[in-house]
Amino acid sequence: MLIVGTGRSLLTEKRPDWASRQGVTLIPMPALEPAETERLVEVLLDGPVEAAVKARVVASSEGNPLFVAQLVSMLVEKGLVHMHDDTWTASGEHRADPELFNV
Repeated sequence: MLIVGTGRSLLTEKRPDWASRQGVTLIPMPALEPAETERLVEVLLDGPVEAAVKARVVASSEGNPLFVAQLVSMLVEKGLVHMHDDTWTASGEHRADPELFNV
């Protein structure tokens, strides 16, 4: 039987005996580097993305790929980013809003 579970490193800090049981294999998944996060944003949006938008996503997501995907999806759904001249950019009044991506 194979059981796959996910958890943050905090879990093994609180319950170190769980990680040391026979048959348990931990596969650490470090946070994405900023350049990797920027590339993920471009892949998710299927095109070039304005540097300021990528920088805000990098800062907000802290390298968590699931959060990057959710954040990008939310930005598109709410119209906070749009395609302009073949590049994804922040929309209208949100262009100068530094709090735009702090969720």
